[in-house]
Amino acid sequence: MFFLSLSRACILSGTGTSFHFLFCTFSAKIGTEYDSLILSRLSIVLHCRHPQKMKPCSLKGDNVILSYKGLLPKIDPSVWIADSAQVIGDVVIGPESSVWFSAVIRGDVHRIRIGARTNIQDLCVLHVTRKTFPLSIGDDVTVGHRVILHGCTLGNRILVGMGSIVMDGAVIGDDVIIGAGSLVTENTVVEPGSLILGSPARIRRKLTEDEKRWLLRSATNYVSDRLDYASPEDSSGNQP
Repeated sequence: MFFLSLSRACILSGTGTSFHFLFCTFSAKIGTEYDSLILSRLSIVLHCRHPQKMKPCSLKGDNVILSYKGLLPKIDPSVWIADSAQVIGDVVIGPESSVWFSAVIRGDVHRIRIGARTNIQDLCVLHVTRKTFPLSIGDDVTVGHRVILHGCTLGNRILVGMGSIVMDGAVIGDDVIIGAGSLVTENTVVEPGSLILGSPARIRRKLTEDEKRWLLRSATNYVSDRLDYASPEDSSGNQP
């Protein structure tokens, strides 16, 4: 039996922001006629600062958003970043995405682009390779705890399970689940709609249509759930 796990999180709105953390475990029993989806939820309340609008930005007094050789991250106003995370250099993050506790997104020697409604979970490391491999992540992507993404390309509606590593030049198609603890080696190409597992990771089977829809719902939940916990002091216009 193979187990896929992910952490689901939603960052709430407000300059003194509450975070609602949703933990989800996806367990897949390969080679049988069924897959089970087990969801459990845990709430954690913390606080962060609010990044600036879609222009070079910084958080005064914090080391959350840092410049590198004059390059500052560009963060959509609806993005929320934990105060223990760091976003550095040539990084662009799209609407309603989130960066969780102690994650590092380091766009120093090449660019990093993150789409809309994508969440980067606790303790993740996102980095690039000098002049050769930037990092690109699409929309509606969930990146689980302690994942390392290095110089790779991820499409839309992807789950990267906890503790996985995706290396330089790897290209992950849309609607893919990467099982927890997997190693996706350099220049690996994963076709859309696949479940991959292992070290090195290999395609195990195609995703069902229900699983593909679940990937989108998983990301969408982060967007809708955060509104339930939005700070009443928020003045950013992101109230429900």
